[in-house]
Amino acid sequence: MRSCVPSLLTGFAFWALTAWAPSAQAQALIDPTRPPDFLAVTPLHTQRTFHLTAILIARDRRLAVINGVTLAVGASLAGATVLGISPDSVRLRLPSGRLDRLTLYPTHMRTALRSPR
Repeated sequence: MRSCVPSLLTGFAFWALTAWAPSAQAQALIDPTRPPDFLAVTPLHTQRTFHLTAILIARDRRLAVINGVTLAVGASLAGATVLGISPDSVRLRLPSGRLDRLTLYPTHMRTALRSPR
């Protein structure tokens, strides 16, 4: 009886491995570094968002960088007109006619050093 126990265990182990092998082969391999499936995001509203990133003020002109575009007073971007530029904000008239103020927060503000003359 002792001599058949190891052979029974070996036979059971072989049977178990062969029984589970097809189910392991049926599973698809998934790349863990693959990005998740892309889903297009639909905007909740159609009004354009403006991002103020810089204000440049010199003696003879004032410029604002909004959405990566440099604009002066009176210039337009996506239907919005720049009404005024101050050291920390820009006033816009939106296409709807509503007035809006974009603010440049102090953490993003830098002042230029004056060169000695």
